Amino acid sequence: AVVGLPLLTLLIVLFLGFALILNDQRTELSKIYTRRTAEFLATDLAHHLGDLITPLEKYADGLVGRIKSGECSTSDCVSAVLRSQGTSPDRIPQQVSILRFGAVDGHLYGMFRVREDDWYMQGTVRTERGDPSRLVVTQPDMPAAERAYNLFDRGWYQGGMLDRRPLWSAPYVALGTSVLC
Repeated sequence: AVVGLPLLTLLIVLFLGFALILNDQRTELSKIYTRRTAEFLATDLAHHLGDLITPLEKYADGLVGRIKSGECSTSDCVSAVLRSQGTSPDRIPQQVSILRFGAVDGHLYGMFRVREDDWYMQGTVRTERGDPSRLVVTQPDMPAAERAYNLFDRGWYQGGMLDRRPLWSAPYVALGTSVLC
């Protein structure tokens, strides 16, 4: 009992110490693993976002350059540039689902992909020059649909129109409400 009890106590203390060291190491390894996983996921996410955003950014910059180099000063000119984009769908990145332009007089023209996997911009949205309160939507194999349209409840419209001059608006993706790409 004199030798066994202290020896048993020593073994219990050693095992407790060993368990505390292992627990501390496990906690440290968990922190390292969590940090490395977060870094990996952040890098991977940044790479995927770059793959999505870069084509849009290049396309939007090219479209701006084309509109500025054409010295567009009317909404008809900008709408004509958009229509020319629709004739060459290979120029438009697949991430762009709708292109549209609205002038301060209420004239709106846009074209959109009917389905996400469509290659062509087959649908159009437009207002008539004399009646900006009526939006006409056309899609293939469907009759034209007319809807009431209040251009002043469109945040993208107000944000893009700063004065009386027609200004271009960049490509937009329609996700319920339109969000700038």
